[in-house]
Amino acid sequence: MVTPPSAWRPNLGTWLGLAGAGFALWLVIHEADLIFDVAAVLLTGYLLCLVIAPLADLLEKRRIPRAVAVLVFYALSFCALVLLAHLLLPVLQVETRHIRRTLPEVLSRGLAALRAVPVIGDLLPPNAGLLPQSVGQAVQGMLGPALVALLNVGELVVDLAVVLVLAFFFAVDPSIGRQLIVTWLPQAQRHRAWRVARALQSRLTRWLWAQVAMMLFFAVTFSSFLFLLRVPFAFSIGVIGGLLDFIPYVGGLVALVLALISALAVQPILAVYIALLYIVLAAIQGHVLAPALYGRVTNLHPALVLLALLIGAKAAQLTGTLLAIPVAVVVTTLIEEAQGRLAEPAAASGTSIHVELERT
Repeated sequence: MVTPPSAWRPNLGTWLGLAGAGFALWLVIHEADLIFDVAAVLLTGYLLCLVIAPLADLLEKRRIPRAVAVLVFYALSFCALVLLAHLLLPVLQVETRHIRRTLPEVLSRGLAALRAVPVIGDLLPPNAGLLPQSVGQAVQGMLGPALVALLNVGELVVDLAVVLVLAFFFAVDPSIGRQLIVTWLPQAQRHRAWRVARALQSRLTRWLWAQVAMMLFFAVTFSSFLFLLRVPFAFSIGVIGGLLDFIPYVGGLVALVLALISALAVQPILAVYIALLYIVLAAIQGHVLAPALYGRVTNLHPALVLLALLIGAKAAQLTGTLLAIPVAVVVTTLIEEAQGRLAEPAAASGTSIHVELERT
């Protein structure tokens, strides 16, 4: 006769675990915005730390404290921003006044040039001629709300201050990650977790510096060629495209549209030259600079980049778009580790991982 198994009776620890899981789920659902804001600030602070770390490591080898190195980086960055603003703001102000004064006329000429094209001209709506006036009115109408938004920068200032403080602590004390791993993970999993952390650091650092190089390349090259072609607002278009190029595909397309509109107002043939120029620059970025700068460390397919940008924009608008690619790098690295495809460190690196963890 088989004895029936005894009924399972949950103990106090099981009930407490279920209650904790339920509370965590409730917190994630009801405080999703707060959790996302905190995570975005933490990720931004960590990315800034990756920018500071090379300088801190270099100065530390010369017996200069890391705290001093970080403060020097902040001071140099502030001076560079002030110098850049001193050089760029006068030019931007002149072009901005010129844009406000001539934008309706530029759009009218551009639309007239488009109407002369047999196929495209037939596709334009009959009331397209009212577009310049409506755009000019919209620009004037946006100036008031824009000034109000610029004045309401309290939250942005607080977030920036927190990011700077977090980056300071992350850069000054590189052992924070090791301490978290040693404190919260069992000993059998520490080596694997630290290997993943180092892979993430390497990929994010390479991605970050590559993005800065791509932004500078696009801004300088595109604006220089527009200036040589005597396209109006060449400098402003290049700066806008370079800044927005931090988001893949977005900055280049925005700069291309602005340059085409501006070129059509001068001479339609310039639009053809600008389109060819953009194709050449995109090819250089995609087939020369990207492989050289990124290598294979990010391991992101272009389709995955577009999907990440779409998800980020839908989830959190501008902030989600800016952080979509680093989050995608983190997710793909974790998936590779789960599938066993993350490259094993060399023997020396493996030894250094054990040594670093034993120090903590």
